[in-house]
Amino acid sequence: MATINEMSTSYESFFQDMFFNLKYGFLDGKLRGYVGDLLDDADYVILAECETLDDVVSYLSATERSKISNYGATHSHPSALVEMCLKSFVSDFNTLRSLAPEPLLTFLNYLTYGYMIDNVLLILAGILHGRDAQELIEKCHPLGMFDSIVTLPVATNIPDLYKLVLVDTPLASYFDDCMTINLDELNIELLRNTVYKVGTSNTKLLWFEVKEHFVKLRWVRPT
Repeated sequence: MATINEMSTSYESFFQDMFFNLKYGFLDGKLRGYVGDLLDDADYVILAECETLDDVVSYLSATERSKISNYGATHSHPSALVEMCLKSFVSDFNTLRSLAPEPLLTFLNYLTYGYMIDNVLLILAGILHGRDAQELIEKCHPLGMFDSIVTLPVATNIPDLYKLVLVDTPLASYFDDCMTINLDELNIELLRNTVYKVGTSNTKLLWFEVKEHFVKLRWVRPT
C-alpha cells in the first residue's frame, strides 16, 4: 500500500502535469509539430541527389512536411524557394510568439533584435552608398521589421537616428553608447560591434532566466 508521502508526491505530480497542459499544452503541441516538420538526414541525402530545382520541389511536396504547395511553375529560381521557406519560418515563429507566456515571450522577442539591428545597419550602409531607400527596406529580414524603420533614411547622425527611429523601439537602449560615433561608412562596423555587444549580453542573461523557469515546470531538463 502506498505511503502518505508517496500519495502526496503522486497527487503533486498529477496537478503539475494538469497545470502544464492547461497553460502550455497548445504551445507545446505546436512546437512539437514544428520539430516534426524538420527534414532529417535521410531527406538531405535524397535532396543532394536531385538534379533540378523541380526535383527538389517535387520531393519536398511529397514529404507532406514542407509548406511550399503554392510554389508554382513561374518560380523557376532557387531564391524564390528560399523566400517562400523564409516566409513560412517567420509565420511559424510569430505563431509561437503569439502563444508564448512570459518569460518565454520576452526571450523570443529578444531573438528578433539581432535582425532589427542588421536591418538598421543595412539601410544605413546602403544610404551611405547612395542606394534607394525602398529597395533597401525590401531587402530587410522580415523578423527585423518595425514600424518606424521606414523613417530611417532621414537620419543623418546617431542622435537623429535615436530620436526619429529608435526611441520607441526595443533597440533604443542598445544605442546609448553610440551617440558619439559619426555616421559614416568607416564606422558602420564599429556601430554594429558596439550594439551587438550589449544585445548579446542581455540575451544570454535572459536565456538563463527562461531556462530556469521552464526547468521548474519540467519542460526542459536541467544541465
